[in-house]
Amino acid sequence: MENANTVSTPLDPNVKLEPQEPQDTTTINRNYASLTGSLMYAAIGTQPNIAYVVNKLCSFNNNPGMIHWSVAKRVLRYLNGSKTKTTSMVMLM
Repeated sequence: MENANTVSTPLDPNVKLEPQEPQDTTTINRNYASLTGSLMYAAIGTQPNIAYVVNKLCSFNNNPGMIHWSVAKRVLRYLNGSKTKTTSMVMLM
């Protein structure tokens, strides 16, 4: 994914994330859960702007479909394009 084209937003506004038909591939489910976990870590640590889409993707960890996988890859493409930008976080006490 490091050579993929970048995108300007982490989620396409025309995509609806809905439950898909059950699939039997546990390898895809495990890889999807690993990817969403890594994206969650990035959202909490350095990229709060992807928190909404990552939260939506995590809700499908039990049964991800191909649309969920493609949206997760879009978030990676967004992160690849925004790695030179800095995001400041304000901590409220």
